[in-house]
Amino acid sequence: MNSGMRPERGALYFSPLFENDPRFQMRDLKFYLHQQGLKFTKQREAVWSALLMLRHRHPSCEDIYLQSREFYPSIGWATVYRALRWMKEVGLIQERNFGGGRVRYEPRFSKEKQIHLICRQCGKIIELSAPEMSQFWKSVAQKYKFALDMDRVEGYGLCPGCEQKNAFRKADGRG
Repeated sequence: MNSGMRPERGALYFSPLFENDPRFQMRDLKFYLHQQGLKFTKQREAVWSALLMLRHRHPSCEDIYLQSREFYPSIGWATVYRALRWMKEVGLIQERNFGGGRVRYEPRFSKEKQIHLICRQCGKIIELSAPEMSQFWKSVAQKYKFALDMDRVEGYGLCPGCEQKNAFRKADGRG
């Protein structure tokens, strides 16, 4: 530490929602949790590392469990579930439900708003970066004097692969 309250040069400053630099790194997470008086265990580190590796796939608990075992082979299902619940409670991650009965997880540190395209048939999720969405939501909230605390844009339909499969089925008389 350089001045008691300030982190070392290069460390990030966090808001409760982690809307900061997307180059969020493990040392920054540890520093933040230490400031908040929260413990960071090897198991939580494995879960966080797995989540970061899989973040563009919007992983389920099962996906995170399987990837966590790469970092901490003896980690159990219950530990992963508890770590995800804890990370949600302290504001590190958010749960997303895109349908299909599976909860998915994503870190809460991106300033950019995303648009999600979700395939109703196979569950594939395509995430599009949309920096202009921040300005859109800001102007809408200002116009209607609305205190917006969450925004999301999701489009549901069929991905190209499922669309093609359905077209083949129809052509064969099976659809």
